[in-house]
Amino acid sequence: MRRSVLASLPVPLRDRVLSGAVRSEVSKGHLLEGPPLALVVAGLVRVSLAGVDGRRFAVTYLRQGDLAGLARLTGRRYPLLFDTITDCRLLRFDPGVVDDLRRGHPEVGVAVAGQLNRHIDDILYETALGVFGHVRQRVLRHLLALAVVRPGAPASCEITHQQLADAVGAVRETVSRVIGALKAEGLLTGDHGVLVIPDPEKLRQETIR
Repeated sequence: MRRSVLASLPVPLRDRVLSGAVRSEVSKGHLLEGPPLALVVAGLVRVSLAGVDGRRFAVTYLRQGDLAGLARLTGRRYPLLFDTITDCRLLRFDPGVVDDLRRGHPEVGVAVAGQLNRHIDDILYETALGVFGHVRQRVLRHLLALAVVRPGAPASCEITHQQLADAVGAVRETVSRVIGALKAEGLLTGDHGVLVIPDPEKLRQETIR
């Protein structure tokens, strides 16, 4: 809660938001139907735009402290899929309780708007990269989003070339060439479904060139 937009709410309102909330454990690789109105307590959730042909284009990622399913409070439905990239712990809220509070307390509405704005910013950025950016930039951005950092070890991503290609909306051969170039430059190492990032900050600098 302290990492979420709900942290700004007065304690009584936070307690009311939590009334009826249920903890949920979701294993890696599952689709969140709905999606539920939930707080990500731990883990990583990918949000993808789904095409009629079954293809997906990842537009943002939800991490600890992010809220999913807020659009349902406005009665809107978007062609987005939410799937767990890692094992996740969620706190599922009662949509009726949250919606009543949103309507009756401006603070709740402001908090919800803050999270939605962040989602919109991410989607617009990914759209701009998809239209104007290079595949290399999109690959770097997704690698950084997926990177897992463990104490005493470099950052790493458990992802295949095909999975990365699906995420960035490119063909596998193109993504493989990009990964090969990044390895030749010393920005990536590893293989067989695990890519290692020796210096994540260098990759961040590459995304803003």
